Amino acid sequence: YHKILNETQSAGAGAPYALARAEFARQMGYLAENGFVAATLDEILAEPGSPRKRVVITFDDGYGDNFTEALPVLLEFSLKATFFVIVNRIGTPDFMTWKQLLALRDAQMDVQSHTLNHRPLTRLSEADLVTELAGSRILLRGRLGKEIEFISFPHGVYNRRVVDACKEAGYLGSCNSRFGYFDPHSDPFAIERFMIKSTYDFNTFVQMVNGQWLFRMKVGIPSQFKQGVARVIGFDTYQRIYRAVHRETLTVS
Repeated sequence: YHKILNETQSAGAGAPYALARAEFARQMGYLAENGFVAATLDEILAEPGSPRKRVVITFDDGYGDNFTEALPVLLEFSLKATFFVIVNRIGTPDFMTWKQLLALRDAQMDVQSHTLNHRPLTRLSEADLVTELAGSRILLRGRLGKEIEFISFPHGVYNRRVVDACKEAGYLGSCNSRFGYFDPHSDPFAIERFMIKSTYDFNTFVQMVNGQWLFRMKVGIPSQFKQGVARVIGFDTYQRIYRAVHRETLTVS
């Protein structure tokens, strides 16, 4: 997830990654009522072969509406989530404050790193890469008084050099934006996820969390194809083509 909107807001520039609160509540209600257990990343890594129906609910960027709109819904259904925050945007307009992040922590939510400045990590020098990875981890750990063990890659882009730098900085795992499920053989530094879009209807969400083949055919395969194209031609080229076709900026994790 990215943004959760109240009933007075429109998606605006956040579309299609801005979801109405009512739809988010419907999705969380489905999880709670159908025996799904919301886990944290360290929990699934500690018990990768668990027979339970587990999901990891994640939010990227650290928007303020994650606290005002998403948190009450999560608490209502006794679900926990992981919030990947851009550290240098904390306390700026439209983003959560340090006080709100502390409240998330106290509500048994997990807060992890989305780097300092949300820069594509594959483009950075060694020094800048260390700053983004280690710097965000140190600041979050110092202000929140908790271990920061996971990172979500800005724009979903990474390579072996980035992964090696994550390990050197002390992370235990990382999330990207590729579509896929976690299993006991998954690489903890290549954890795949499903981006929840406002264009998906409720049945698509149900198919997704249950791993149904129809979802894999309808959404998973086309998304994997587009991600493969982006990796081949490069993120910048893919973004320029996307803008030309859709006349808008590509919004990614």
